[in-house]
Amino acid sequence: MLLKVAVYLRISQKEKKNLLDESNSIQNQRKILFSFIKKDEILYQYPVEEYCDDGYSGTHFNRPAVQRLLEDIQGHKIYAIIVKDFSRFSRDYIELGTFREMIFPMNNIRFISLKDDYDSLKEMTDMLGTATSSLVYDLYSKDLSVKLKSVFETKCQNGEYPFGSIPLGYVRAPNEKGGVRETPEEAKIVRRIFDEAYQGIRICRIARRLNEDGIPTYSQIRKRKTRADYTVNWTSTTVRGILKNRFYIGELVYNKKFHVLGNSKRINLPKEEWKVIRDHHKGLIPEEIFQAVQIEEKAAKTRKQGNPFSGKVFCGGCGHSMKFRRMKNIGVFACGNSLYVPDKKCCTYFRGDILEEMLLYRLNQEILIWMDQIRLEMARQKELLKKKEALKTEISELDKEKQTLLEKKRIRYEAYVFGDLDKAGYFEENGLSEEKLAEITEKLLKLRSAHEQVVKLLKNIKPEAWDILREMNTAVLSQELIDCFVEKIVMYHDKRVEIIWKFKPVYQPIGETGKGNEICP
Repeated sequence: MLLKVAVYLRISQKEKKNLLDESNSIQNQRKILFSFIKKDEILYQYPVEEYCDDGYSGTHFNRPAVQRLLEDIQGHKIYAIIVKDFSRFSRDYIELGTFREMIFPMNNIRFISLKDDYDSLKEMTDMLGTATSSLVYDLYSKDLSVKLKSVFETKCQNGEYPFGSIPLGYVRAPNEKGGVRETPEEAKIVRRIFDEAYQGIRICRIARRLNEDGIPTYSQIRKRKTRADYTVNWTSTTVRGILKNRFYIGELVYNKKFHVLGNSKRINLPKEEWKVIRDHHKGLIPEEIFQAVQIEEKAAKTRKQGNPFSGKVFCGGCGHSMKFRRMKNIGVFACGNSLYVPDKKCCTYFRGDILEEMLLYRLNQEILIWMDQIRLEMARQKELLKKKEALKTEISELDKEKQTLLEKKRIRYEAYVFGDLDKAGYFEENGLSEEKLAEITEKLLKLRSAHEQVVKLLKNIKPEAWDILREMNTAVLSQELIDCFVEKIVMYHDKRVEIIWKFKPVYQPIGETGKGNEICP
């Protein structure tokens, strides 16, 4: 395999916004690196491939091009990696040192950083200088993070709103830096939600009323792109989010999550560590009304209720996930969207016990057919094993007969050489032996070919599936059983049920069509 030279380019979003500094632009990096390769007698002989991360921070390795580069390193496809400076590859001093001192040398990769005058091929490279440069980049990233947090904190304290999305009911204040002001049309919607909740109207009923009156949602007002029309309907989740948002009583709550440097993930912090600024802006709702409508969250996840269909059942009308709940002591699956938009052709409800019985019946039908097939496979395996042993015995006997003939041929030749056997007798007996040897050799070829075929057939038979199916408890529909065999269940308003399996069904009931009979990924 011909090795290649990897050219790595990177620029962060913040660097792109800094129009005064063009030195780190992707175009400039590309120009510098390719120019260097053309002048280098060794690098010029290798094919060059570009790896570019445009708009990614160097404090972590969760970057597409870097991930692709690491895969090529593991595949031993890289001769050299060349960057403009160390910070292009990584701003983390420890991670950079690990790659430069361990991973690259172990994979025989030459690493070049032009601005740092570093080339791992050169013995006289200034190691102290490169280590210092890496440390400076790392400290710069950490110092920048601390400064950004400090600026963010100051903005919050000064009454600015430093976040991206502004809650419903507010817009940016044009004459006040970073501030927000009430927008009457949106504020009217927020106050209506709080008023109805204060009157004791249930959250789902509030959402339904908003949809019936054609009140636009936050996404529709802000003209956000959505997956489908139904995703912008008012739901209990949306209404509950507004009712629990303390921004509407003039408070700004932040520091809810902690961002670890070098990691794109955020960690949720406990409420005790949240930071709250009272009277940050003018509220829309009196605090006494806000406190009066607060409702404790009682909804538990479906999986915690012990329902095995969790995350598998969907409405055929709108595509929403159907939730399991109890109605008059009967467990049912209901489409939450039908509560808010009654004119949609959603599956309003379906009894859970009927669904369980239906699925268990269909699954047992399939398993019984599989077991019959496995029994046939096991019987076939038994016959093939017998045939294999018979062929093995026959081959062994012919091998012995062949060795005997070869030994007699050797003895006959010695007798002929020493004059104990005349020429005519030698050639006559030798001719008979050659014919017999040719016949045995031909038989052996056929037998060995047949033996190989039997071995191949045996490899394709997997009777261990019998033991797996026998150990499965198919009398009760468990979470494990559904996760193993069921991809998705779709329910329609006319009570039709479509089961999408993770396998191709053997048994096809009369009238069953669609994805349920397809091989699903």
